[in-house]
Amino acid sequence: MFLAGVGTFALFPTLTGYLQNVRGYAPSQAALAILPMAVAIVIGSTQISARLLHRIAPRNLIAPGLLLTTLGLVLLALLTPDSQYGALVLPGTLLAGLGLGMALMPLLSLATAGLAASDSGGGSAVTGTANQVGGALGAALFSSILSSAIAAGMERVPGLGQNFAGAARNGRILNPRGVPPQLAEYITRATLGGYTTALWWSVGITLLAGLAAALLIRSTAPTLPQLTEPPLPPYAQHPTH
Repeated sequence: MFLAGVGTFALFPTLTGYLQNVRGYAPSQAALAILPMAVAIVIGSTQISARLLHRIAPRNLIAPGLLLTTLGLVLLALLTPDSQYGALVLPGTLLAGLGLGMALMPLLSLATAGLAASDSGGGSAVTGTANQVGGALGAALFSSILSSAIAAGMERVPGLGQNFAGAARNGRILNPRGVPPQLAEYITRATLGGYTTALWWSVGITLLAGLAAALLIRSTAPTLPQLTEPPLPPYAQHPTH
């Protein structure tokens, strides 16, 4: 859960930034473009994992789900300024969303399986916290990688000056709209390079999460304790006629 949170945090801000800053989508258009990913997450968790969880081993859903997520991230890491939505963005988001739904549902179920009713709240909190802490670390890692990569791209452009690189290094995402065409092209390339670098890091960390799931999670579903029926009261054992 921790590694999945770290690896997949960059997905939403990177995709949103690409659609708005590189492709020029309005915020509402970017939200609609990302909506299929949410639908894919729901389908992966409710229609695939929920139906197969009691039939196959949990890691046979978790590891392939994280692998699908990785494939989606790889497609998104190949984006260019001219990539069409239906060619890379939509397939990448659908694969990533479907994989996340397949992996997170059995992870949550497995982490809380067999807990007593009095411990279920604490167990769920620990599981959710692991994912949230991973997301927080992923946010810090994503911001650092993105700003450094964009700044490095700015510094490689001769005559651009250090002001743009300094702004990017301080976390400001420069908007290529409203500037001269040649400068806009430099900014777009540097920004897209930063997004691509962050996504490749996400690919590596998500693969590590899948490897951890394949190695650490047992191959069979956990055996839940069988509850015994309470003994019948004396008057129920010898009914009167």
